Amino acid sequence: MVYVVCLKFELVRLLFCFVKVFKFYFILLFIGNPFLLQACLRLDSDEIPKDLELGREYRFCKRGHRLYQIMVPMDLRSDSWEFYGRVVIIEYTVGKNRTEGTFVLIKEFSDEEREVITRAYVSDEEVDSVVG
Repeated sequence: MVYVVCLKFELVRLLFCFVKVFKFYFILLFIGNPFLLQACLRLDSDEIPKDLELGREYRFCKRGHRLYQIMVPMDLRSDSWEFYGRVVIIEYTVGKNRTEGTFVLIKEFSDEEREVITRAYVSDEEVDSVVG
């Protein structure tokens, strides 16, 4: 009897956690939430500083409401999907249909690394052609 009660309690707890997480994603996906989840920092080529410096803070501004992870390494890419390095976003604000923030370069790719990583990139179109 005790095991059944413990099992029921555990199932209720897990269900509550699932509902809590699902509710968040439901709101994001189905109620017209204007936020875009971002996995990289993609900037126009002319917005990427010419002389990137390790550890230096740089400002960025993107159109639209975007969600970035804070202090999680991500790719810095140009609008033509050329890779420049790895950055962490240390802060950002969202509002008035734009996202402004600050990123820090934590690794700059060499020319050879840029070429290999850029060639290895799989585009959304390639994914769609395989997955369907």
